[in-house]
Amino acid sequence: MSPRIAVECLRCRHTAVLSDDKLESHGFTRDSSLVLITRRLVCQECGSRSMKAVRVDSGPDDATLVPRG
Repeated sequence: MSPRIAVECLRCRHTAVLSDDKLESHGFTRDSSLVLITRRLVCQECGSRSMKAVRVDSGPDDATLVPRG
């Protein structure tokens, strides 16, 4: 299992998962705060900057990474 960051757009509900490799390619480290990361995110679907992020430990069979509720 590898730590990942699951993100969800609060406007259109589009979801994505950021791996450690992707974080590092954008200048972040594994220990970067979620606040710092979400301030720089933009939804690929609608262009909104209103994002929610959670750290998750997931395996390859996990279908749902962003908790609803």
